[in-house]
Amino acid sequence: MRRRWGRGSVSGWTLVLSACAVAGALAVPHLGWAADLRDVSFAINSKVLPPGIANLWVGDHLGYFKAEGLRPDWWTSEGAGQTFQLLVAGRVDMTVGVQDPILLRAAKGEDPPLVMLYNYNRGVIYQLAVKPDSPIRQPAELKGKRIGILSLGHPALTYAKLVLKDAGLNPETDVEFLAVGQGASAGRALYDRQVDALAYWDFHWLQLETFGTPVRTLPQPPFIQRIQAGHAITVRRDFLQRHRRDLVGFLRAVAKGTVFALESPEAAAWIHFQMFPVAKPKGIEEDVALARAAAELRVRGPLLQRDVGPSHLFGEFIPEAWTAYGRFLGVEGVQPARFYTNELIAEVNQFDPAPIQQAARAFRRK
Repeated sequence: MRRRWGRGSVSGWTLVLSACAVAGALAVPHLGWAADLRDVSFAINSKVLPPGIANLWVGDHLGYFKAEGLRPDWWTSEGAGQTFQLLVAGRVDMTVGVQDPILLRAAKGEDPPLVMLYNYNRGVIYQLAVKPDSPIRQPAELKGKRIGILSLGHPALTYAKLVLKDAGLNPETDVEFLAVGQGASAGRALYDRQVDALAYWDFHWLQLETFGTPVRTLPQPPFIQRIQAGHAITVRRDFLQRHRRDLVGFLRAVAKGTVFALESPEAAAWIHFQMFPVAKPKGIEEDVALARAAAELRVRGPLLQRDVGPSHLFGEFIPEAWTAYGRFLGVEGVQPARFYTNELIAEVNQFDPAPIQQAARAFRRK
């Protein structure tokens, strides 16, 4: 049985305070848990809990998961490589953001026993950025430069290499990549001239601004802007066969949480910090922290919408978009459709968003 209280290390993983643990220990407003709720564990590809993806778990506070008979545990990790390994090993039930390891391993002839169920981000979240006063305006101008990334195994590295290649550069010889960490350390590396540019995700730039190291993003190439696919919620195939009903319920709760967060990013940000107080920035006023967190949700919002391209359902996989995503990764020989399914999506979307939107607009801090 997985631990639910406090923080602990399990085979290199960090178990985050679950909503029920926070509710009990810190008297956070939360619906009481029934004894017959089914446990399900979910891991993200980060060591921290970014409010920019709080739509995943706000439904835990709002009772959406409980209504489906579920009690989720929210886990952090060291990144996509680790979540991939732990998911395959059955140490965690589901995760988001392992689509790249799946497709890249398939390109090498492997057959990961995983299936993507819900297209969470329908777009590429990564960007290149430089200091505001940098003379660099286009990716092609990065020749001979150093680019900072979170780690040498992070998906942003794949993005940067493909964008540089599209710009006519050889990413293996024309630039140098350096691991500079996350948050303040990345900003310092850029401003101390250890690197000339950074490759990170969309709302990371907002975090850098709060540390006094603002950036200017470089334009995404047209082929990137056309990709309406990205991070996907993924499980093992055998888990789908055994727990189909729970997965429909879990994903429906995520979709409802997304409706709530899109309607009121401020309310979602407040819930995020109530669930995970350790995620609240230290040394700043609560209203400032909430405004920054809400800004992260707004930045990510366009990729979370129900209506994207030809799709009008939350989480739906668009075949053309995933073919384009395969080209983006450089795995044209792989059929992404082998690793995703829309079989749950119609049931996941069986709810009325209007009452949720109304509740979000009426939400007040307690």
